[in-house]
Amino acid sequence: MPNVDSALVRVVRHPAPPVEVPTPEALFALVRAGFAQRRKTLRRALRPVLGERAGDVLAAAGIDPGARAETLDLGAWAALARAAGR
Repeated sequence: MPNVDSALVRVVRHPAPPVEVPTPEALFALVRAGFAQRRKTLRRALRPVLGERAGDVLAAAGIDPGARAETLDLGAWAALARAAGR
């Protein structure tokens, strides 16, 4: 008999976005790039989107360039999108 666990997830929509970003598309582009390759630091993962300025943008957002995408919360991703000017 398989060992199966179940979970129930409830999704509640916010009446307004919980963070302010230049555009949702810009935020999602950064998130997709950050999670595109496993075990990459953000500086390397974001290089295809931000180019050589990835380290500078991360520093401007107050994010350690050696961090990994899964360690950021929504506020940090929003700060990154604002710092990138996206």
